[in-house]
Amino acid sequence: MGRTVLLSNFVEPIWQLLETLQACAAGGEGCKVPQFNGLTDGSAVLHATMFMLACTTNVLFMSGTLLLLIFHKDYRAGVRDEDLWQQVRRKHHEIIAWGKQRKEMHDQ
Repeated sequence: MGRTVLLSNFVEPIWQLLETLQACAAGGEGCKVPQFNGLTDGSAVLHATMFMLACTTNVLFMSGTLLLLIFHKDYRAGVRDEDLWQQVRRKHHEIIAWGKQRKEMHDQ
């Protein structure tokens, strides 16, 4: 999947849909379903939605990580929360024991 596929299948439908929404909001004559090259209407809407969600969540993730690095001293220093790690270890052992129990029940 190269740049041309990204542009034709993801970016172009977004721009066409945004232009259509602007025309519909303005009450102009351009308020009609756009024609997408090689995509059905549903596929174009799905691709546009997924691309927008990917861009949005990526920005949120990067912003959250940056804010943690800036403001959370323990995160920046790499200090682990020992209570949390104990809970994770305990849950891991519970899951392993549960899996062994299920396997024994299945083998009988």
